[in-house]
Amino acid sequence: MVTMGGPVTDIPGVGAIPLPNVTVEGRHGIVDHVDVNYGLHLLPTAFGAAGGHVGATWQLYDEPAPWVPATSIGQRLFFFSNLLDPRKELKEAYALSQTDLTLSWKLWESLVYGGVTAYVPVDVDVRTLHLAPFVGVEVHPGLDWLRIQLEGRWLSPTTDQRFAVVNWQAPGDMGGIAVNLGVAVEFTELFAVLVNDGKAPPADADDTAETPATTPAIAPSEQP
Repeated sequence: MVTMGGPVTDIPGVGAIPLPNVTVEGRHGIVDHVDVNYGLHLLPTAFGAAGGHVGATWQLYDEPAPWVPATSIGQRLFFFSNLLDPRKELKEAYALSQTDLTLSWKLWESLVYGGVTAYVPVDVDVRTLHLAPFVGVEVHPGLDWLRIQLEGRWLSPTTDQRFAVVNWQAPGDMGGIAVNLGVAVEFTELFAVLVNDGKAPPADADDTAETPATTPAIAPSEQP
């Protein structure tokens, strides 16, 4: 999966745009209702702060009824460091914990989801908790192996950003709004199509709502 976007900021001469952070992520199941994910964050890496994440998601239960959502809990650990950057004399590292609670509903061939994320720096001297409610939609554009995801988050909506160095965009200057667009390829579905001469395999009657792939809306170096 490739996602692009981040916190929306006002850039002079350009306007309000999401920061162009690009994340390349892989995800696969290990047991029923549990998958692992791992990714590389390209924008910080390009500026000398190599960054990546690892995590896992556990879907507690499938969507038992149309009005009752599937529920999942996810945990990720982000790590950024300039250890490999020869231009930096002072070597530093930064880690961040991300915990997600996600509710999702399957609507036709789309998945609508929402929830809340808790971010906590992994630092014995800094134990600040930042919350971020989020909503998103994931669609299959006519191809079973392709998914397109659009997600929005309100990062730390209780934090006053009026005097922040970066002009983050959010209602009342509280926190920051992040927008991400993702494209995912399901290689098992793509392989099934290829071996069936371009035809999609028959759908499983027992298919249930998927757990959406939630991507970090913000890298530690980009926190508002």
